Amino acid sequence: MDLGLALLLVMMLLASITTFHVSRRWYVPMALVWTLAFLLFGQLAGLSWDEMGLAAWLPGLLWGGAAILLVSVGMAAGVAIPRLHPLFADERVIGTSGLQVAHKSLVEVPLGTVALEEVVFRSVLLGLLTSLYGTAWGVAGSALLFGLWHVLPALEMHDAHSLTSQLGSGWRAKVGTVLGTILATGSAGVLFAMLVVWSGSVLAPMGLHWAMNSTGSIAAWLVSRRAASTSADSPSGDEPPAQEPERASDAGP
Repeated sequence: MDLGLALLLVMMLLASITTFHVSRRWYVPMALVWTLAFLLFGQLAGLSWDEMGLAAWLPGLLWGGAAILLVSVGMAAGVAIPRLHPLFADERVIGTSGLQVAHKSLVEVPLGTVALEEVVFRSVLLGLLTSLYGTAWGVAGSALLFGLWHVLPALEMHDAHSLTSQLGSGWRAKVGTVLGTILATGSAGVLFAMLVVWSGSVLAPMGLHWAMNSTGSIAAWLVSRRAASTSADSPSGDEPPAQEPERASDAGP
């Protein structure tokens, strides 16, 4: 294995552990420090701005903007269709305020998650793998490692999301969640990497990545608010309110 690639993998492991375990207050500063460290590493490894997807700004902005528009429309449709609401059910957004959701969507996600992960996987790692082994291996390798990067978040998500929590709490259920997450994020990693190949800019996957994470959080919050409002309007669930005499009499003795 190339020494530069080996050092990069070690940096990625350290970045994954430290950013996952740091407190929320220090998450963005920690992620930004790591982002700058990876950009510096890319330069020291001999990668050009073109190889790191940092030169073609205009195409990247156009591709990224189109991705944001498409995902936002899709998320809005999901919120509007009650049958799709289970897909957005996430206990982590219950009880959060609109301000907290806005901070996560406009600060934590773009400056923390998106900036770090796109620089790591679609700028430096993709550029280095492509220069060493070609585009196909670069796309495949960066996507696989992107999937493995999400092992720790998958374990956290298992008990927080309604769909994954239904699998149970045993180790087999958690392994299923982890494998499913690796497959899903790895597939997304292929798309993100191909956006860099097509556009020549890391800004393209940054736009799509931000849209998927941020609009997803907003959609989950809106769905949770709607569910809470519905529950407040019907405290007895599907049973009619007792204060309606015509309904109460139908219930029998």
